[in-house]
Amino acid sequence: GQLRSDADIYVQLARPGSAYWEKKSGKGVFEALQDLNLIKVEVLRPLILAVVCRFSQEEQLIFLHSLTSWAFRKKVVTGKLGSGEDERAYFNAAYRVNEGLARDTREVLRLLDIPDDTRFEMDFRTTNITARTARWVLGCLEDYFEGTGERITMWDQMTLEHVLPFSSAKLAQWPLFNSEQHRSLRQNIGNLTLLRKVPNERAGNGPFTKKSAAYARSALGITRQISQEADWSPDSIKCRAERLAAAAVKVWPWIHPGS
Repeated sequence: GQLRSDADIYVQLARPGSAYWEKKSGKGVFEALQDLNLIKVEVLRPLILAVVCRFSQEEQLIFLHSLTSWAFRKKVVTGKLGSGEDERAYFNAAYRVNEGLARDTREVLRLLDIPDDTRFEMDFRTTNITARTARWVLGCLEDYFEGTGERITMWDQMTLEHVLPFSSAKLAQWPLFNSEQHRSLRQNIGNLTLLRKVPNERAGNGPFTKKSAAYARSALGITRQISQEADWSPDSIKCRAERLAAAAVKVWPWIHPGS
């Protein structure tokens, strides 16, 4: 019956990389569910289940892309998705979808607290994110800047590169940073980029002049751009974070353009 079918789908939501989703709902839904799983949205699964079971395939894709943007914005601004008030909103939204009271993405998102562009952009500039999430974020930004429309599907197999090295062992080679600036900026999004795991893109932990030569050889525009800097300083990190934050507002809009 319907309950058994819903239960089977709920189990599959915990396995977004399964071929089940690409076969059932297409490549777009398959990729969107993988993105959501990366952001750790277990608390949203009842809502996702309701949408996957009740919305058309086209509307599912719009919703999942929009939910990815919303969940990422929420995590950047608040650091979490699961306060008691938030959970009540998620379950209320799931209930309304199941009862036919929320019939499309816009009606669902109106039930949720969505961080606005100004707050998201401001907080993105200073966010410190985990390595795996950072690779995904930078991969999405690379797609945006290059404008090819092609998704970097292998971003999780790339090396996350800290321009200013994460370790303080060779901080003497970075005279523009003191120890406090090193601690506060090394994991900032403005200091992070991607490198492919190939010999000519190995940057090591040397000074910026040495690393910059490796960045210039990169196949990724987001990394090559760093090589145009004359040096790397706290202001360099902050300026790059501002540029990435301005793009992030467009990469993760509050609602998917197809709605």
